[in-house]
Amino acid sequence: MSTAISKALFARLSGAESLTGEAAASQSALAGLLAADPDTGLPAIYLGNKNTAQSRDSNGNPHPIVPCITFRPSGGSVDRRFIQDTGVVESVLYDFEIWESSPSGTRITDIAECVERLLDSRRGVVSGLNLESGKVFAFQAFSPLAILYDAEIHAWAGLIRYEFLELRS
Repeated sequence: MSTAISKALFARLSGAESLTGEAAASQSALAGLLAADPDTGLPAIYLGNKNTAQSRDSNGNPHPIVPCITFRPSGGSVDRRFIQDTGVVESVLYDFEIWESSPSGTRITDIAECVERLLDSRRGVVSGLNLESGKVFAFQAFSPLAILYDAEIHAWAGLIRYEFLELRS
């Protein structure tokens, strides 16, 4: 699994990657739906899990930053069956969690729609994902959005998995 994919995903979702047209509108809409990271001012998007998306109050007590997105490479195995003349094509899975604390959890579907426009190449909004070490030329939702409630932190989680086909030399 490529660190380059993680960097490119963060750049695309946070708005650090410069996009145009409908893709730029999706980045802007996503930023408007998410909380701001208190350290960077960027939309609350984290490589990690829900424990990564926390700030601390003046007493050092952790508080979740919501709404936010956490993502990470999936625990599944990488599919290395594909080989081209230009390099190795790997199928890589990433898990995404969309966290929010409203009573209804309805913001999750709005956030998931923005993410899909930015990360599902079948929508025709974005082209490949350029990496430092290659290119992701196809990506799509691998599983449908599931929405669950976490009673421990009184928040909703939208869970979705994406598949990325990465070409590396």
